Amino acid sequence: MAADPRQLEAELKRLRRDEGRTLPKLIASPNVRAALGNPPDAALTERFDAAVTSLGNDLKSLALKNAYAIDLREPANLTTRRETFGAQQAVDRGPDTIQNWEDEKLRELATRLLSGAVPVTSTRLLVAVAVAASRIQVVAEGEAESGRPMRQWANPVPEPFLPAFLYQLPDHLRPSRLTITALFLDQAPARAWAEAAGDLLAWTCGDGRQQLTITDGGIPGIEAAAHGAVHWDDPLPGVFHGIMWEWKPGS
Repeated sequence: MAADPRQLEAELKRLRRDEGRTLPKLIASPNVRAALGNPPDAALTERFDAAVTSLGNDLKSLALKNAYAIDLREPANLTTRRETFGAQQAVDRGPDTIQNWEDEKLRELATRLLSGAVPVTSTRLLVAVAVAASRIQVVAEGEAESGRPMRQWANPVPEPFLPAFLYQLPDHLRPSRLTITALFLDQAPARAWAEAAGDLLAWTCGDGRQQLTITDGGIPGIEAAAHGAVHWDDPLPGVFHGIMWEWKPGS
């Protein structure tokens, strides 16, 4: 379901009450879950905290983070959290001002969530590419730990094209690691390389290619003739990440 703007804001306000955001309260917030991309329960708290943290480190954003009790070992109640936050020397504001700050940033958070502008900052992203009959047949994208793809595409074009796969991060994702796995279902390539570059010319003609290790067989749950994988830590948006391969002569 799509998130309803009014209900989303109401749920965001409920989440900061009492002890702050908790997993049971997040599970019971369907519009928040929808705005976060419907992550599995195990990733829900992490996804929500990343969305709040992405607002920044100014005092108003930190006030909202404090209201949700993010990174607080003893959250107490909302009133106490506001009083404690406002009493800091760098803040020096009363609870009413702190609440106004929270409300302002809460509305910004809701707008960013609805627009898809909030990046996911801590996910390990896996992109799996299935190659058969010299063409990419299926691409699946999802959180590496969950094993459940967020998106999946089938290639409608029957003719082989380039022996390569290119990928750019979606605007809403800022993963801590990007993994691209190529599954060669019917035959192993002679060689394969990995590359990351800021433009297509550099990706195609640059000298940054690194040869990949191709391993016989598939991965658990998927049979294949061979597979290979490459990892990038803290990948940058706008960069082309990808793999290319070369078939054995006569194949």
